[in-house]
Amino acid sequence: MVLPDWMGLGIGWALLSRAQTVATGGGGTELAIGADPNALDLYLAGGARVVGCVPTPIEGEPGRVRPQLRLPTAAA
Repeated sequence: MVLPDWMGLGIGWALLSRAQTVATGGGGTELAIGADPNALDLYLAGGARVVGCVPTPIEGEPGRVRPQLRLPTAAA
């Protein structure tokens, strides 16, 4: 998770890249991601695809959902 004050500095990209590297090194072919709705654009721009969503209502947002994504690794 990247705190709002630190967004836009490339930290999310660095974390996503590192996760892909670790997964590839372990023989993984894709990452399964339970995304915060606010991070969806980052994952989509990185090549992930939405495969579903999970209801995660919070106070004031009863219809909130967490997108579920799959992102291929370099081993894919």
